Amino acid sequence: MILILLGLSVSTQASTTSNAVQHFDIVFVIDDSGSMKQTDPNRLRVEALKRFVDILPKEGDQVGVVTYSTEVLETMSLRDIRSESDKNDIKKFAETKITQNGGWTDTAVGLKQAAAYLDEFKKVDHKQLIILVTDGANDFGDTGRTKAQSDADLEKVIAKKYPIYTIGLNPEDQKYENYISDIAKRTDAKAYFPKSADDLQAIFYEIQGLMYGTELTLNNVNLNPSDYKDVEIDIPKGVFEANIQIIHTAPLESKLIAPNGDEIDHNMAGFIFTTESSYTNIKLSEPEAGKWKLRLKGSKEETVSYSVLFNYDITKNAQATQNNSSRFNNIVKWISVVIGLLAAALIMLLLLKKRSLKTPPHGQLKVIVMESFIPRATEWRKLGNFSNDASMDDILGCEDIFHELKDVKIRGTYEGIMIINSCGCDIRYRGKNNDPAGVEITDGQSFRIILSDKITEIEITYSAN
Repeated sequence: MILILLGLSVSTQASTTSNAVQHFDIVFVIDDSGSMKQTDPNRLRVEALKRFVDILPKEGDQVGVVTYSTEVLETMSLRDIRSESDKNDIKKFAETKITQNGGWTDTAVGLKQAAAYLDEFKKVDHKQLIILVTDGANDFGDTGRTKAQSDADLEKVIAKKYPIYTIGLNPEDQKYENYISDIAKRTDAKAYFPKSADDLQAIFYEIQGLMYGTELTLNNVNLNPSDYKDVEIDIPKGVFEANIQIIHTAPLESKLIAPNGDEIDHNMAGFIFTTESSYTNIKLSEPEAGKWKLRLKGSKEETVSYSVLFNYDITKNAQATQNNSSRFNNIVKWISVVIGLLAAALIMLLLLKKRSLKTPPHGQLKVIVMESFIPRATEWRKLGNFSNDASMDDILGCEDIFHELKDVKIRGTYEGIMIINSCGCDIRYRGKNNDPAGVEITDGQSFRIILSDKITEIEITYSAN
């Protein structure tokens, strides 16, 4: 059994509309051709989709589903999520309509239908994306459809600039791999090639992390039938919604304990407990800040992994700041000009001094090492002062298996840090590829190094002190 509590936090650059969090219009495009019976015999793509939907905020997003072979098979146009009932309808559609009974494959027809739904039903304050799951290159069989027709439809979809995250379940076919990689690259998204359908859930979690500009961390705990094990969850202030998702193959007992020691009733207002055959999702609306406990007991002995998702109410914090500022406006207005002149002079002096010294940065690097898109380790490393190039391997103290990092250099500048790629690895910043010569990172920004000879990623966030 795997227990996943997705550790995510919405970026402060998310939408500041009347909604508390950034919302999305998402269409899943699922290959339901006959070959999926062999590629995903346990229909794990259905379970991953259901868990993805349950982690979304309790209201505000829109979700659609399209299944296809050489034609569109089953569809659900964008469904506006207003309640748990809407989520249940989406999950029921996935359970009953993804049947693996299709014939040949034409990915363009599925993407064309998804783009049509986004064109018709998207909301202006939402972000849009498509998630494609397929297992093979186009094969039109005896349908009469031609490659030229399919390619023409695909070009029209790509021209709409909706990000298309592609997941290929048959990475041994190089032609097919190039096809769906190109779709992701040209729409500023990402392509994934898991070794098996068992890795689908981790990929879906990563896509949700990319949506919210967040990261995923995993921890382990051993369960047994004889006693409860407590997992501490520290919820900070300003959280709009917290999700705890438990993925299990066998029944388990779960209890949630508030910071004051009270056990939360499953029917209490502000809490939603959703139980499926393979997972349990606990959603907390505007939870009290403090140390919560998730109390678990398994029906058999097993090791589980866990993580947590936080959505922050950005607009509420912004409104509070605005109200506080207005209270003082009348009091300080008569001295604002004087303070402004003094501050401007001081800033100019500091800038001149800073530019003259060009002091290398003080700070920390937060390092996440991922193998096969599953985070392996997360830790903070201190970034010291230096003026010459230093090896990333020396700074991070990476293991020998990441020996490629010896050729990735880091240089301090007075504005941040400069990453210099000298080993042919792919350096990415905010999901986009950068000049192989390097990329400059300032406080709070992150970048990824994609190692060339294995499916391994190093994600590093710089924090100045």
